[in-house]
Amino acid sequence: MRTATEVAHEWFEQVWNLGDGAFIDRLLAERCIITGLTAQAMTRTWQFHEFYTKFNIAFTAIHATIEQLIEQKNSIAGMVLIKAKHRRSGLDIAFKVSFFGKVEYGRFIEVVNMIDYMSMLEQLNLIEKDFLNEILYTKE
Repeated sequence: MRTATEVAHEWFEQVWNLGDGAFIDRLLAERCIITGLTAQAMTRTWQFHEFYTKFNIAFTAIHATIEQLIEQKNSIAGMVLIKAKHRRSGLDIAFKVSFFGKVEYGRFIEVVNMIDYMSMLEQLNLIEKDFLNEILYTKE
């Protein structure tokens, strides 16, 4: 039986670096619960397939570098650097993803993602660099 670390390495290498969407069904349990990618939790693999397809339409040259993994029994936590090129604008971006996952029988059964979407949006010039500061520190 593969360890959670082995499953995580295979996930990022096959699904993201090599762009092999067929590995999604090999590494996600059918009823895997995935949060943090979209506003709503995903509870079926077909929902992740939709997200994956849309992400790959929006970005090319996607590369994930695992910076840190911590495994405890069937649980895994990690930090990953994602680099990609935005197709429409041609801009190169880099952002961090933190995740916590649980693995059973060599497949993820739950994954909680924390994605630095603010950094992504800034790099795509969709929000101003001081956007958050203006919201948090504006005096009335």
